[in-house]
Amino acid sequence: MKTIVKTIPLLFAALVLAGMVQGIGQAQDAREIAPIHPVPAVPASGRAHDPVELSSNVINQFDGVGIIDRFGDGEIVIGDSFFRVSPDALYFKAPSGRPLLPSDFIPGKTVGYFFEGDRVIVTLWLFE
Repeated sequence: MKTIVKTIPLLFAALVLAGMVQGIGQAQDAREIAPIHPVPAVPASGRAHDPVELSSNVINQFDGVGIIDRFGDGEIVIGDSFFRVSPDALYFKAPSGRPLLPSDFIPGKTVGYFFEGDRVIVTLWLFE
């Protein structure tokens, strides 16, 4: 009887160990590679990014164009209209597409903008 009692824990440990080894063996034998879906690089607000080109008919491409009345804290007023600004918004000089910083956008400057969703600006273009 004592031999059986001593053998049961050893048998149980051997089965657990065999289960772990089997799981490791299966992971090593996997032939399928998971697909890689890289996340597009979107710079944080205020960081430099690559230039973007606009066509020659720039004004007709924008969702809107106007003069900045107020800008800051994730919101902007352009031509007496209020808009939210995405935290990932990109800033450019029109029409060259040269990257700018949010601090370049001050009241009195003319801008073009693109929306995403419900009046959330994702791209601002400064005209000079």
